[in-house]
Amino acid sequence: MVDMEFLGLLADISRGLKDLAAIIDAYLEKAKPVEVRLAELRDSFPEDLMDLVEFETSGNRVVVKPKRYLGRENFTRIAEIVKQAGGEYVSAGRESHFLVPKR
Repeated sequence: MVDMEFLGLLADISRGLKDLAAIIDAYLEKAKPVEVRLAELRDSFPEDLMDLVEFETSGNRVVVKPKRYLGRENFTRIAEIVKQAGGEYVSAGRESHFLVPKR
């Protein structure tokens, strides 16, 4: 018969490995190069919005700059995409833009 203490030890090891896997996954997500983040962000934009913005990297962030006036509807759509990516809008007059952290 299998020792109950041994089964408990195996259960603890199993939980520990699951926790370790979650930590490694989180680290790898944070370690993605900003270029990968840029590609992911571009992929999240529908084609009709792509002509309205330009993307660039700045340090560990992706900057989304409007090419021209967006209008309320397009601004709202872009702001929602950026928000879902963990970013924010930076109001700076003609230099206003959206910032998305690498993660």
